[in-house]
Amino acid sequence: MRPQWWQLQRRKNRLSQMSNRKQRDLCHKVSRAVVTWAIERQVAWLVIGDVRDVADGKRLSRQSQQKISQWPHGLLRRYITDKARAAGINVALREEHYTSQSCPRCRHCTKPRGRVYRCPQCHFVGHRDVVGAGNLLSLELHGKLGSIYAEDVLFRRPHEVSRLRPGSPAGIGHVA
Repeated sequence: MRPQWWQLQRRKNRLSQMSNRKQRDLCHKVSRAVVTWAIERQVAWLVIGDVRDVADGKRLSRQSQQKISQWPHGLLRRYITDKARAAGINVALREEHYTSQSCPRCRHCTKPRGRVYRCPQCHFVGHRDVVGAGNLLSLELHGKLGSIYAEDVLFRRPHEVSRLRPGSPAGIGHVA
């Protein structure tokens, strides 16, 4: 005998609720880690990139569309904002357009290939995410790109330094 529709629906709802609880729990853990890191380093400002329109007007594959639609755009931002403000840290939301494509030294705009940003004009080399983060903070504090850049950041994940690929460029930590 086939299961009733309501039994299937109840199972589907239970799985969906379990997934939502896991996602909420992960967002809480990540936001706590971010704010704890900021408190330890006495950070005064956290600038968060606004990614609400990340997929607007783009034709994505089915798998990419599913990933983006299940991504909790505002949940993590809200958790970080609430916890940071409770700790006395200022939080700003900023548009991310062209922040990881603009050189923090000469402000030349070049689309990065892979995880490493290389400027063809001034030969600056840095991790794409670090370049974007520095440009976001520079826009918030100084109103222009290139006022802040983190040249001394070698690895985005320092605990994985031992897993470097042989032959990686000097100063850039490629994680395998």
